[in-house]
Amino acid sequence: MARECEWFRESVVKQVGDGSETFFWTDPWIGGSPLCEMFECLFDMAENKTCTVAEMSSSG
Repeated sequence: MARECEWFRESVVKQVGDGSETFFWTDPWIGGSPLCEMFECLFDMAENKTCTVAEMSSSG
């Protein structure tokens, strides 16, 4: 069952839309992994670890 769930999770694509409901650091992105795991050093330096994509794009 775990293998089927993994395949499903990796196959589903979330549409970001305006980014207000998608978390920049903690939602899965590339290969199903969140950016906070892929770029730990950058995540450690981030002031807002719970920002959405919309917040990140508006803050520059």
